Amino acid sequence: MGKRVAVVGAGPAGLTTIKELLDEGHTPTCFERADGIGGVFRFHAANGVVWESCELTSSPLMTSFSDFPAPADRLMFLTVGEYVGYLERYCDAFDLHRHIQFQCTVEAVTQNPTGDWTVRISTANGMRVEVFDSVAVCSGLHQHPHLPRLPGQETYTGTILHGAHYRGPAQVAGKRVLVVGAGESGADITAEVAAHAAETVMSLRRGVAVQSRVQLGKPKDLQTSRLMNSTAHWVFQTRNPVDNHKRKVYRWTFLPFLFIDKALAKTSQFVFDFFPLLLAPSLAEIRANLRTRKLSLQLLRESGGTFTEQFGTKNDEFVRAIATGRCRRVPAITRFDGPCVEFADGSEFAPDLVIFCTGFETRVAFLDPLIALA
Repeated sequence: MGKRVAVVGAGPAGLTTIKELLDEGHTPTCFERADGIGGVFRFHAANGVVWESCELTSSPLMTSFSDFPAPADRLMFLTVGEYVGYLERYCDAFDLHRHIQFQCTVEAVTQNPTGDWTVRISTANGMRVEVFDSVAVCSGLHQHPHLPRLPGQETYTGTILHGAHYRGPAQVAGKRVLVVGAGESGADITAEVAAHAAETVMSLRRGVAVQSRVQLGKPKDLQTSRLMNSTAHWVFQTRNPVDNHKRKVYRWTFLPFLFIDKALAKTSQFVFDFFPLLLAPSLAEIRANLRTRKLSLQLLRESGGTFTEQFGTKNDEFVRAIATGRCRRVPAITRFDGPCVEFADGSEFAPDLVIFCTGFETRVAFLDPLIALA
């Protein structure tokens, strides 16, 4: 029998959840605190967590839903505005809007002794309570910015903000800016800041795995998907890992394919990663390309692992900014001292603005703590 299901959040996960619940014969009701769909991808100057020019880090081929593919001629990365437009078309195609209630904030979700769930919702007209058979939590993890507390931070006389509160170049124009962190948001923000700030400094505790977003004019994630890089792992797999004889036969049979795969990987690395750097229209740009590649490899060595062993940053424009002198890299912050920030190597910098790109805290405030930990 169909169930009444509360869906919390109308971002990508919430929208696909509504659609799949409808396909299964259930009755979903989605509660979204904003006035439109999109979740964290929806730009809002006051309450959003993305900046205006933000682009997705995966191409439409990898990002679009399997039952609603992006247009075949749309390969390059979508801006957040374009992605929300794609989600709007998805809603229209499957008639999802009528199941969403906007400007409704879920304040609490509690389970009843009977097994169903009580959901308390705050709206412009006040508080109300509804009971559902099940609840789907699709509110995401990027809701509560994490701001570290460092020694002397209370003495700092400049401005501190989290990357989630960065909105665009106007905030940094003509200022000395320190960006902390090189995750995907940190990398993108640093690249944009370096193009508009008077001086840009980036603080990193260690190296980071970095790759370019585009390769020979096409999104690079087409080349880094599992579909393109699974051969070497596949030839060493066996259906029965306890059977050592079978494993040996399997490995020796397919060993030539392993060498072929490695040879093709090295050839591909030269053709697609190194050779295009030499195709730039000017000698200065070729030098910048080579310096960017050298610095990217250095950052990878300092990261403590290979690219496949850790989360990678899919934008090397901040590395180019460092390589061309538009940004300066410094080690971890040790303390704040009035207008100055001190780093682990003993150097100092007096920024007007510090942007912490230090991720988000995993909290689901409306859930009972025991349920959230389950």
